[in-house]
Order: sequence, then structure tokens, then C-alpha cells
Amino acid sequence: MGAPGCGKGTLCAKLKENKDYYQLSTGDLLRNEVAAKSNIGLKVADIMKNGALVPNDLIIELVQNHLSTLTD
Repeated sequence: MGAPGCGKGTLCAKLKENKDYYQLSTGDLLRNEVAAKSNIGLKVADIMKNGALVPNDLIIELVQNHLSTLTD
């Protein structure tokens, strides 16, 4: 976790490459949901547009939905 531009994505890419880790970006997931106009995307579009933080319950739902689509 860290502020925008602090290197989270860069570090994750290196870990993913060198340790066979999986990278999960809630920001990417949120932007994808907004673009797809999904139920979650419609709920969070205005929140994100105003620069506010998306409530934890919606982030948890988003991550759970995403993880349920992954296979080993």
C-alpha cells in the first residue's frame, strides 16, 4: 500500500516476474468496472469522479468477485 506514484506497480511487476506472484490492483479493477458499467461500476463512478474513497464493503465485494474468477 502507498500513495499514487510511490512505486507500488513497479515493485509488484518485479515480484510477479521473479517470484511468480499474482498482481491485483483495486484501482485497475475499479476502472474496469466503471468502464463496463457493471453494478459496482455504477455505484462507484460518482465516488471516484469526486476523488473520494470507495467504501471498503464495495472494495471487498469487487476483490471477492475477481478472485472467484481465477483458476489455479
